[in-house]
Amino acid sequence: MFRKTAPRSLYREVALHALRLAWREKRLWPFAVLTALIQTGGIYDAIFIRLRPFFEGGRVAAHTGSQFTTALWNLFSHATWIYRLGFLESLVFSVVLALVILGLAILAQGILVLGINGHSHLKKPTIKSCFQSAGLAFVPLVLLNIFIFACLWLLRFLALVLPAPHALWAVLFSFLVFLVLVIAIAFFTSLHLLSLYALLADQLSFRESLIHALRLLRHAWVIVIETAFVLLVIGLFICLASISIALLVNLPLLLLMRAAILLQMPLLFQLTNAVSGTLVLLILVMGGAFAITFQYATWHGLYQRINDGTALPKLHRISHWIARRFSRSA
Repeated sequence: MFRKTAPRSLYREVALHALRLAWREKRLWPFAVLTALIQTGGIYDAIFIRLRPFFEGGRVAAHTGSQFTTALWNLFSHATWIYRLGFLESLVFSVVLALVILGLAILAQGILVLGINGHSHLKKPTIKSCFQSAGLAFVPLVLLNIFIFACLWLLRFLALVLPAPHALWAVLFSFLVFLVLVIAIAFFTSLHLLSLYALLADQLSFRESLIHALRLLRHAWVIVIETAFVLLVIGLFICLASISIALLVNLPLLLLMRAAILLQMPLLFQLTNAVSGTLVLLILVMGGAFAITFQYATWHGLYQRINDGTALPKLHRISHWIARRFSRSA
């Protein structure tokens, strides 16, 4: 049920509060970095795979994967049992390591959501309490992520098997398919984030959280589209700001590297290059962590506002303003 109250400014309040919360809650940034491992696992991959034929002259990416699989099987079948055992051990270790990292990333996702949601209450939760609550909801979190990313990987498969463009009509068809894929990816991403807050903030079950998130999307799909656009713009600004800060911080180091080249001091050049690369990586990771925390905080505010019935689309306000202006002029 949606509680109907007086509508208030949506994006100004939600975005500004999310920016302040993301900056204050630096303790959540490490968990945001881990969350990025599963958040972007299939989203951008599906987009870039679909765009790849435009840049590679129509080559299909699946053909490369098939050649790699065949070569790997030929190598395995002709190897001795010692090499086979070593290969299997490496494979098992890689799979276990990947599962452990994914498990930690899912826990980090729960901690990030609960840490942000805790600001809705009077007492800010500790990381320990967030970890315990995320651990209790670990199975529904895993099911939710499996369901969402199975849908995203199905989109990835469709992007791979669709024919590459060779004529004008094929290019137009591929562009339309690309738009459908982007809309579908945006839908499942929104469903994922809204279901997370329904699951953890409102403590609904896996099935109930999906149903509630679908109800929210059906009720406020225009707001979700507007929010995605706002997040895209602010995310690009954060990215550009991170790159600019990294360049400014590294400017003295770049001058020092230039001096090391002129003075023929390779040790100083290598040391400065290592420090410069570490600083750039650190700043970009911190910028990404801030952006992801801001994104989750924005979706949390949007989730609350839709539930409260105080979320009104900007397009709705603009259309009413235009209608009033025309009625006055008439």
